Amino acid sequence: MSDLKVYQFGPVSGRESASPPCVKVHYALRYKHLPFEVVNLGAPPQVKKVNARGKLPVLEYDGKRIADSSDIIRFVEERHPEPRLYPQDERERARALMLEDWADESLYWHVVYENWLVDGQFDKFAAEILASIPALLQPMIKIVARRKSRAQLNGQGLGRLTLEEHRARLCESLEWLNTIAGDSYLSGNNLSVADISVAAVVTCLLAPFLTFSPAEVRKRRALFGWYERTIAATA
Repeated sequence: MSDLKVYQFGPVSGRESASPPCVKVHYALRYKHLPFEVVNLGAPPQVKKVNARGKLPVLEYDGKRIADSSDIIRFVEERHPEPRLYPQDERERARALMLEDWADESLYWHVVYENWLVDGQFDKFAAEILASIPALLQPMIKIVARRKSRAQLNGQGLGRLTLEEHRARLCESLEWLNTIAGDSYLSGNNLSVADISVAAVVTCLLAPFLTFSPAEVRKRRALFGWYERTIAATA
């Protein structure tokens, strides 16, 4: 068995990581029954030593480092194809890859908004993610990190919306998922990269310090049923 190590942002509220892409990699590796070591990083200098772009997760596989959750899964799928995360059927595979991209590049930003821009929620989120950092440094890190997140959200577009507008769009996305969830998985009868990508974001939307999204997820019965199936399959 190859040596696998996942460099990630640390856990929060009982889940594997504060970052949906890091959670996504956990689900993929567990689904493929690949044991791995976790290395939690926090401070930007630590992260940049692993990835000069300052982003996590990063997978170390027999000494080779691969950044970006989608690239990590593609790399692992090539070396450990079973059980499959990319459907064999071309249409199902295309659908799965589109949903993966949507989860990573669109739905993900709703988590960022809820964690970083909503005052009461941000205070609780920051208290957890900064718990290991000396207390004297925490206020400045909170200011800098929040300013950076706000700039990213503004650049993406979601940060320019009011809280009510953002949450209306989030509910639209959850309703889409509720419509396509059905009794199986998001792209065919078998779990795929679509399921683990979307489920990783949903996991973060269920965080106990969030006041809005957990109830919105749970009240959509098809969506929550699909989520529970996916989590069970990646346990």
